[in-house]
Amino acid sequence: MTPFGLGGLTLGVAGAVKAIRPDVRLFTVEPDTAAPLAASLAAGRPTAVDRQASFVDAIGTPQVLDPMFDALKDVLSGALTVSLAEAEAAVADLFRIQKMIVEGAAACGLAAGRRLVREGGYRRVAVVMTGAEEAIRGDILRRTSGH
Repeated sequence: MTPFGLGGLTLGVAGAVKAIRPDVRLFTVEPDTAAPLAASLAAGRPTAVDRQASFVDAIGTPQVLDPMFDALKDVLSGALTVSLAEAEAAVADLFRIQKMIVEGAAACGLAAGRRLVREGGYRRVAVVMTGAEEAIRGDILRRTSGH
């Protein structure tokens, strides 16, 4: 599971994982406030969406670039979307339980991974955890830590 911004991280992870284990199912995640890849995969072509600003601003763009869509459409098993409430709960859990400070993009990955386990029948899900800069600068850490 990778957070999807412009696609570079997702494409890099896909290339490395598929080279070693071509049978692995790869997913990416976007906030439901800006999910152009999910919309594009559903439409079968790059599709623009209305982007709503949120604390998950490291990912979630208004559109997927044509070359990135072409590169990813056949290697991904899907693009999942999560709500901001799911992302915020994941930030809080990662801080409280794992003592990890992550940005909203990484938290989206955990929230989507939880859904794959809960609803998709998956037993193991790997999630790429990304930076903490936005969590430290913003008020998400204060809101989710209870302080």
